[in-house]
Amino acid sequence: MIRLKLYVFAPLSSPRMKHLLSYFFPILCSTICLAEERLDPSRFEKQVVVQACNDPMQLEVLPDGRLLFIERNGTLKIADPSTNAVRVVGKREVGLGGEVGLLGLALDRDFATNKALYLFFSPKEKQGTLRLSRFVLKDEQLDVGSEKILFDYAIDGTFGKNHQGGGLFMAANGDLIIGTGDNTPPVPELQIDERPGFETGDAQRTSSNSMELRGKILRIHPTPEGGYTIPPDNLFPDGKYGRPEIFAMGVRNGFRQFVDPKTGFVYWGDVGQNVSKPKDVGPDGYDEINQARKAGNFGWPYFTGPNEAYHHYDYATQKVGALFDVTAPRNDSPNNAGLRELPPPQPALIWYPSLESKEFPMLGSGGRSAMAGPVFYSDPKVVNNLKLPDSLDHTSFAFDWMRNWIMAVKLDDQDKIAKVEPFIPEIRIRKPIEIKLAPDHTLYVIEFGDKWGGNSDSQIVRIVYQRGNRPPVALAKASNTAGKLPLKVRFDGGSSVDKDGDSLRYEWRFGTAGALGTSLETNPEFEFQTPGVHPVTLTVSDPHGARHSVSLEVRAGNAPPKVRIEQPENGSFYEPGQKIAYKISAEDEEDGVLPGDKIFLETKTALQVAEKEASSPGLNLMRKTTCFACHLTDAKSVGPAYVDVANKYRNDTNALEVLAQKVLSGGIGVWGNEIPMPPHPQHTIEETRLMVGWVLSLGQPTNAKPGFTGEIVAPELPKKGWRTPMLPVLKLTAYASDKGAAGVPPLRGESLLVLQPRRKKAANNDFSNAAEVVDVFEGGESNVLRIQAYGWFRFDTLNLSAVSRLTARVAPLVHGSTVLEVRLDTPEGTIFGKQVVECTEANDIGRFREFDLSLAAVSGLHDVVFLVRSSEKSSDPNQAPSPTVRRVLDVNWVEFHPAEVRRP
Repeated sequence: MIRLKLYVFAPLSSPRMKHLLSYFFPILCSTICLAEERLDPSRFEKQVVVQACNDPMQLEVLPDGRLLFIERNGTLKIADPSTNAVRVVGKREVGLGGEVGLLGLALDRDFATNKALYLFFSPKEKQGTLRLSRFVLKDEQLDVGSEKILFDYAIDGTFGKNHQGGGLFMAANGDLIIGTGDNTPPVPELQIDERPGFETGDAQRTSSNSMELRGKILRIHPTPEGGYTIPPDNLFPDGKYGRPEIFAMGVRNGFRQFVDPKTGFVYWGDVGQNVSKPKDVGPDGYDEINQARKAGNFGWPYFTGPNEAYHHYDYATQKVGALFDVTAPRNDSPNNAGLRELPPPQPALIWYPSLESKEFPMLGSGGRSAMAGPVFYSDPKVVNNLKLPDSLDHTSFAFDWMRNWIMAVKLDDQDKIAKVEPFIPEIRIRKPIEIKLAPDHTLYVIEFGDKWGGNSDSQIVRIVYQRGNRPPVALAKASNTAGKLPLKVRFDGGSSVDKDGDSLRYEWRFGTAGALGTSLETNPEFEFQTPGVHPVTLTVSDPHGARHSVSLEVRAGNAPPKVRIEQPENGSFYEPGQKIAYKISAEDEEDGVLPGDKIFLETKTALQVAEKEASSPGLNLMRKTTCFACHLTDAKSVGPAYVDVANKYRNDTNALEVLAQKVLSGGIGVWGNEIPMPPHPQHTIEETRLMVGWVLSLGQPTNAKPGFTGEIVAPELPKKGWRTPMLPVLKLTAYASDKGAAGVPPLRGESLLVLQPRRKKAANNDFSNAAEVVDVFEGGESNVLRIQAYGWFRFDTLNLSAVSRLTARVAPLVHGSTVLEVRLDTPEGTIFGKQVVECTEANDIGRFREFDLSLAAVSGLHDVVFLVRSSEKSSDPNQAPSPTVRRVLDVNWVEFHPAEVRRP
């Protein structure tokens, strides 16, 4: 408890005291909160601000709170977080490919008055170049003609495939920071190939070359006229021994910079090298978070991390030479056009390899792409209920694009690391590529998407810290939502939650506004006796009056068709290119056996289904509304089928905007009846555009086949390339719609069946525990599952009747014995296969090899669990992992073999 004495020497009603209180009271309250506030991780929330972006790279918060962001294809957009509206404000044509495109955005310090901004990109008209230009937004549109080029520099390759860095940051003093890459392809050896004709493999020509802009952190001071001056404390400010724009050299792939507004220190992430230890050239590759207190040399390609030195490596003789001298570094490469004697190297603030770091074990393991975010300082003058908690004062945010984490790096009064711990670990962040601190002290994060390039489901989210009473979340379930009269339904509201732990009051309303009845029970049962589509609403409220409602619909008077796939068997395995016969049955209680032209089978891969769901924000919005009360996807209901709407407007270029407006305003008579479509003013125009966009997409051809019987062809195995080819899980959906009944529209019934590839990627499991997906870039293993001791992963719905053996591709991460157990259905289930993986040599760690496991005879449909133990001392899956042994095994894939097949 804080006791506060306030001495007042003037009447509270006096004008002077009113003025003083109006000024000091918010600060006083914030100071009290600062002292009392305890961090509650459950109060962090992720709010989606922009959906369905196309490879967004950077964002800026405009003075009015809106967001200006860029997409790698050259597009600029403005988003309004208050309405979720997004619009295009311009496009600069760029050369798109490899690791170039539109890479960086920064607002001018005086943007509020001059509307100037800076873009870092590869111009389409001058490919093989990266450019920094100044532009102006005129009437909130990018004035392409206003471009003023600050500088160009050449890159190797038309699209500069490797390591181009990226990102801009405008410091409070008006300095502009630019991150560039070494433009050198990754190889297992140290990237110092000095052979004639192999210049692109030599990072000494870029990163450690003082006359090159590549492999650097650049710092300039733009002028109002469109040029720039050089800060006097850059590394080579007079340009005599190096390019004056250079602030930091010896950078491999500088990505995402930030300048501390209080200290002026420059932070950046450096995506590190891929050096293989068996080459004996020095330390494994590190990614780095750097803190530059002044201009300097940061080591690459001679030193890494805490200034660990590499050995010279002669590509011509393949011999390892002497260590580079950390006290007197030299660049004697024939490809160097700058200084020979280099400034002394500076150590990284944070460094970590692909395997678990001894210094920073909390950073995990796997693929890596380090990036630097803002340094947060709590400010009592920023008053709102969503800002970051004051306990994060003087914290730097670091993040990793490949590992999907954000770390809170607490700094002490000397700006050294006090501690590093995960930030919002319970909130899933998908490939973070930008973090911006907003003026209201919330965080904006760009989630780039799973691939490098070609993502259409990227998004921008806001991280807030919810204070005060939080409203409950109502969740309603029903035992069934359609059937013949009388229809008894058991409802369940018990999954509703209150994040503050308050008790909840439940109120159910059956029918419109509760016309059919009400209940205050948590799990009531209700009998519907009249036909029709009846809304059911659950409202939950807490003792403070906060409320939340959710609705579902019950269709009484008509039972949905019963559809069944009789052939092939669910969960069975298929071969590449196999012809698979199918057989479907479908009947309806009211209509009897349905005709063959009303039965359809659609085939999709599991990945296609997931991508469709993720990339269809319009469909997700529609599922939260009453859209499907009046419309079905493929059959007429109260309104037309969505497929019919899509086909009607297939060639109408204005359909998206016209129909989006109609959803808002309502309409009648278009489809030859007098049933009106009501207006939907609760949505924004941007939301209805997303909804209509999904509907119109249904006009595209599908692979749905009509009839009770037929044949599908399984996918062929992809051509072998850099990474091991994989076949997908096939999902077969059979569906049919009935004729409807009096007062009840047609209903759709469907049945789902899955067919499994024999080789299954561990990273694509159906569920896992104590495991993480990592990208093992070196060696081309791609995504693998990295598992802790007593962790496990599961594949669902496998028909094991004709399986006798499996092969597993794994890599041990610790010395000694690691056991891989194959269990039925659960982690505690019967063990029907086991393999001991021995690791006795240092070079065995992280090295993938394949093992054969014999399986006990099992029949029928099962889930299969793979459980990992660090030794054979215990088979208890609930035993806690050793505190010193964390991640013990990488699993790339497992392959199930039929009984008659024997591996050579």
